[in-house]
Amino acid sequence: EQVQAFVVEYDAERARHARQLVDRCIHGDLMDTLISRQSFGLLWLNPPYGDLSKDVNGNIGYQGQGRARLEKLFYQ
Repeated sequence: EQVQAFVVEYDAERARHARQLVDRCIHGDLMDTLISRQSFGLLWLNPPYGDLSKDVNGNIGYQGQGRARLEKLFYQ
């Protein structure tokens, strides 16, 4: 069985480095990708970490409970 490594990396420098180490690398935001159901046998997701910022209207865009964090929004 053949294993292929795919990466979606937002940071340009890390994406350049990852291209040397994996089979396929996309420099972009994971949230902008379309991944078909059951395309991968294993996903290793490293979510963004930090507090959510308010937009110009004072909205956060997070409807969950507790502190508004990027990783909670990522997993919604």
